[in-house]
Amino acid sequence: MRNTVEVRKLTVRYSETVALRDVSVTLEASQFVTVLGPSGCGKTTLLRVLAGFVDYEGHVLIGGEAHDGMPPHKRDIGIVFQDYALFPHMTVAQNIAFGLRMRGWKAAVQKDAVIDVIRMLRLDGLAERYPNELSGGQQQRVALARAIAINPKLLLLDEPLAALDKKLREEMQVELRQLQQRLAITTMFVTHDQEEALALSDKIIVMNHGEVRQLGTPMEVYEHPNDRFVADFIGTSNLLAAQVVGREADTLLCQVANGILVRALGTASIGAEVFFSVRPERLRLARKHDEHAHDNHVPAVVEHITYLGHRSKIRVRISDGSSIEIDQPNNGTFTEDNAWNVGETADMSWEIKNTVIIYK
Repeated sequence: MRNTVEVRKLTVRYSETVALRDVSVTLEASQFVTVLGPSGCGKTTLLRVLAGFVDYEGHVLIGGEAHDGMPPHKRDIGIVFQDYALFPHMTVAQNIAFGLRMRGWKAAVQKDAVIDVIRMLRLDGLAERYPNELSGGQQQRVALARAIAINPKLLLLDEPLAALDKKLREEMQVELRQLQQRLAITTMFVTHDQEEALALSDKIIVMNHGEVRQLGTPMEVYEHPNDRFVADFIGTSNLLAAQVVGREADTLLCQVANGILVRALGTASIGAEVFFSVRPERLRLARKHDEHAHDNHVPAVVEHITYLGHRSKIRVRISDGSSIEIDQPNNGTFTEDNAWNVGETADMSWEIKNTVIIYK
């Protein structure tokens, strides 16, 4: 119960702008929950509400205790900002001890806590350095050390890896997740990076225009998006409009323009207008039609090829004029002799279970 977080009917207004609209979510104890969405969707506002920096309508409960009206310094929360917000005139040790000192911890206890967290974050030998003497990765660790030194109920992370280069960012993703699991701190992580969200999270909150569009595990939001926005926003998706024209047992027959038929699992009634989504990595190209290979087959023409070493991205066009993205692994059988060429005709196919019907 100590580390649960619940927000109920949360609304935030800035003059005429509604930044959050009737948001209700629950973070279970020790979960790593990522808030994901486009710029301006309300994800950072949600984090700032939990930190106590923003006025709001609704209710916030942390560890079962109401925090409405409670000032930031009285909330048992650790925060890491995007720019780290380290005090430039303080050493590493002094930065880490800042929250402990503000909470009135005894000097001896502060010292022990700082030593422990320096060891935990692999900052040994840096205690007397100043922030400008540290690398970006070291500054990120100091900011994280300062946030967790107080043993908070909730850890808030506002894009703390955004300033790091790709390799260091990936390394810090692993370190951050391992640290969070070891300490079992309930964590809310704000990012615009979808791969980062999928890699780190127990749950993902997808937001748009101040509203929660879906809350689920990474697999749920990727494999079973609630609506067109989530399907289009999370990863890459081929999204096409269709009409249900028939049924075969538990299979829907969906017709795209130009008479293209696609089979999908679903419960829509005949005549219903739907969308269906197929992920690029679930599609396959072949030079010959093999009706036993997959459930869905659509003729296509290769438009563009991007060779990326371990895989190739191929864009094809189907008869209704739609462009389809295909992500094809280069699994050792790929050679220059059998590579696809622009203008070549192909049979595009995929399994019926990989057709995701979206009703809104």
